Amino acid sequence: MWTPSEIVGAAFSIPLTSFVVAIFVALVLEAWRSRPRGGAGDRSAAPATIDRTGVVGVRHRPELIVVVVIAAAVVCTHLLDFVLRSYVLNMSGSTASLRFALPVIVASVGLAGLAALVVARGSAASVVPVTPSVRRTWLTFSRRRDLVAAALAATVLAATTVAAGLASSTDPQGQHIWLVVPVPNVDAVDPLRLHFYGWTYGVPVLIALAALLMSLAALLRVNAARPFLSPETVAAERLARRSIASTTARVAAASLALALAGAWRLIASTGSVTGLVITGQNDGHPYESAWRYAELAAAAGWAAPVMEIVAYATLLVVVIGMPRRLPLSARTTDRSDAVGARR
Repeated sequence: MWTPSEIVGAAFSIPLTSFVVAIFVALVLEAWRSRPRGGAGDRSAAPATIDRTGVVGVRHRPELIVVVVIAAAVVCTHLLDFVLRSYVLNMSGSTASLRFALPVIVASVGLAGLAALVVARGSAASVVPVTPSVRRTWLTFSRRRDLVAAALAATVLAATTVAAGLASSTDPQGQHIWLVVPVPNVDAVDPLRLHFYGWTYGVPVLIALAALLMSLAALLRVNAARPFLSPETVAAERLARRSIASTTARVAAASLALALAGAWRLIASTGSVTGLVITGQNDGHPYESAWRYAELAAAAGWAAPVMEIVAYATLLVVVIGMPRRLPLSARTTDRSDAVGARR
């Protein structure tokens, strides 16, 4: 008979469950953030952010849509990879060394492409020159909490990868995918060799991590450095650029969190092995053997689904909440006011 904790653990042992929970969390968060304040929506209460000329939407709308595509691509590729490896393809003879790096690779390629898009079509000269009041850097339009979240996820992922890589051992093919756990006080018994998050998985993750951070830094820099179109559009452009900087940092942090959750799942499965049974030896009793970091691995296993839920919810909020971040034209505002007046 399973205990409640075992049922919960089994349910959250796969990313699909985390994704379902994340959908509910994202919908609740988006409903809360989009609620009317003071009897009027955010847009009608902030006329300074309205795009009076429409040129801000022409410049920034495609970029914000690309951010949505990147977030959706990270979610879809991560789930598709899990479904294919678990239920469709026979992966028994394959290591799939990119499985943990995949969401980071997708985010890195997407952000690099977005930076190229900003340089190619979003950095046109000003219609009316705007004299900058302060020097703009890659930090100008970024929210500190989003950058801190991305930096924290990158640090924990790098630390986990390096620590696990140093603890890993090679299999007969020379791949670092084993954790060797000796059986204490029994020299005649071979040590346990368990599938582990070793260098074979970790090196692609570290390379993808470095590429992602460089792509994000480049994007934030070109997003901040390009000139404003005119003095009349500065407020609307600041809002659009702040949305780009904020959402891309969240996408980067979420992709790193997905990679970290996958690594923690594999590490936790290794730490759960505590015994070895050899037929005809030790009177049928198991040889007790445990990794010295088994408790830490178990804690990582419980934290992994929480990390996945947070990552999925963050990406889903980017996708479903983007319409609120698109530059609002004066024509749209006037139409909304007219509808409200008729009511």
